[in-house]
Amino acid sequence: MNGPDRAAPPGSAAEKIVGTVTDAYRHLSLLAELAKMDKITPVDARTHMALLRHTYDDLAALLGEDGISRELDEAHASCRAANAEIRDLKEKLGQGATAEAATARLSRLEKAFR
Repeated sequence: MNGPDRAAPPGSAAEKIVGTVTDAYRHLSLLAELAKMDKITPVDARTHMALLRHTYDDLAALLGEDGISRELDEAHASCRAANAEIRDLKEKLGQGATAEAATARLSRLEKAFR
């Protein structure tokens, strides 16, 4: 029986969870120290946020939960699909404009400005 003072067996799921939580704590501690010194650069912020995101996803996987990256990946995939559809629709609109139609529009504009 594992009491509060006993370490998790080496290589166990519990040990991996503790290690992942410890990693998250270290990332947050370093970020806190940088904040105390008012030395967080945009690169530091992006780096630490990426580390925390990956650590969170690792922990979620160990705990059998969904990570935030999966949700973000799904949202990005949805945006990419929407952007592809917009490009296709723009292309179709562009193909619908013939040279004759463009010439007719230019003629009307020319007459309007005379």
